[in-house]
Amino acid sequence: MLITKFVYRRSCKTNIFNIKGILNYSTNLKLLLMKKVIKIFLPVFFLIYLIFFINNNKGYFYKKLINVYDISPKFIRSAVYFLSNKGSFANLDNDYNVLFLPNTQYIKLKLDKKSIRFISSKENEKNYNNDFTSLNLFPLLSYFFEPMWHPFFIEIYKENVFIVKKNGDFFKTSINNLTENYDKFLFSTIKKNVNFDKILDILIIDDTFYISTVGQKKNCNQLEIYSTKIEDTFNFKLIKKFKECVGLPIGGATMAEYLFSGDQSLLISVSEAQYDNPSQNAQNDDSIVGKTLVMNLLDQSFEIFAKGFRNHQGIAVKEKIIFATDHGPKGGDELNRVYNNSNYGWPKASYGVAYKRKNLEYLKSHIENGFKEPEFVFLSAIGISQLIFVPEEFDKSWDNSILITSLNGKSIYRVRFETKKYENISFIEKIYIGQRIRDIQYVKSKKIFLLALETNGDIGVLKK
Repeated sequence: MLITKFVYRRSCKTNIFNIKGILNYSTNLKLLLMKKVIKIFLPVFFLIYLIFFINNNKGYFYKKLINVYDISPKFIRSAVYFLSNKGSFANLDNDYNVLFLPNTQYIKLKLDKKSIRFISSKENEKNYNNDFTSLNLFPLLSYFFEPMWHPFFIEIYKENVFIVKKNGDFFKTSINNLTENYDKFLFSTIKKNVNFDKILDILIIDDTFYISTVGQKKNCNQLEIYSTKIEDTFNFKLIKKFKECVGLPIGGATMAEYLFSGDQSLLISVSEAQYDNPSQNAQNDDSIVGKTLVMNLLDQSFEIFAKGFRNHQGIAVKEKIIFATDHGPKGGDELNRVYNNSNYGWPKASYGVAYKRKNLEYLKSHIENGFKEPEFVFLSAIGISQLIFVPEEFDKSWDNSILITSLNGKSIYRVRFETKKYENISFIEKIYIGQRIRDIQYVKSKKIFLLALETNGDIGVLKK
């Protein structure tokens, strides 16, 4: 009897322990399952949220979600791309022999990035970590409160890189700071005597720093050129204020050094891009709009060098050879070789089409209608931007080449010519970067290209 009672009690205790163990296991299992459900549900919810607003293709949230999309992992971007009907699985079969960095057709390239998106002139002389997530616990959320893009320009002077944001902030860093693997990325803010609301372009010639900007009054925009000696403090002086009062915002205003009639001069692009209501200013010799101007740096006199441009945002000069990029309307981005007294056709001729106006058509052939033909046309627009001649010392396999950057295309396009006079295009090689590229410069001492990557606000260092 005693043995029976003992066994019974032990059995009851064992069952109680087993029941508690089962209950604890069940609770832990529920928690584990809940965590897994949350991990699965949140990304799915996020995907649906992205897809919904991207399909709407309008409004504040759409623009901000594009920022989030751009920094999302590749598998999320791919899922959104296909599920939102922005792409097709047929695209998977449409990349035969397409190369991605570090591979290009002839050489291998490495792309490093340094983030500048959190830098402002109020944060002078501070260290910035290249990993922006250490500065913000919610990097994805922060994109809802930031600008759509982070446009800026870069210039090289001796061993320094000058970085100028479009909103008028000026910074400086050393070239070594960009090329070495430092944990911290140090910038110094440049003090200046003039505050600028909108910078259109920057250029350094010898020890002088030039900027193009817009003087704004009510319904009046005037192109202005300022200059300063490169010193610890920038003391800008207005050297040219163009008299024409332009009703629409002035675009382009890209500058390049050029020797014209034996005098040191500036080539300046002036644009007034409109969607489906183009003005005739590009063909009007009394207007600076739609022109490439040449301005004498000694007396600031100017004249029209060439005309018939829509929105040309890139100019590159090598001795007497001039290339310029020009945004088409919907499609038809152009690479033009610019000659004095030439007419490039806008708004009469374009290989692009109207955005929505059904009664707006452009002449296709330029030469048959008395205009200069483009050297090349990107029929599907790439958001063409700046360009640069590839120096001979960079690589022999890249001889006779220019590099064209793009905004919407998020790529560099290497254009190779048959001769050293840059005649007859042999081929165009696309090099995908993955961000909008506003500007490009070459550092001869390091044999590297610097890219102004404005999607996330990075400086790209492209090297062999």
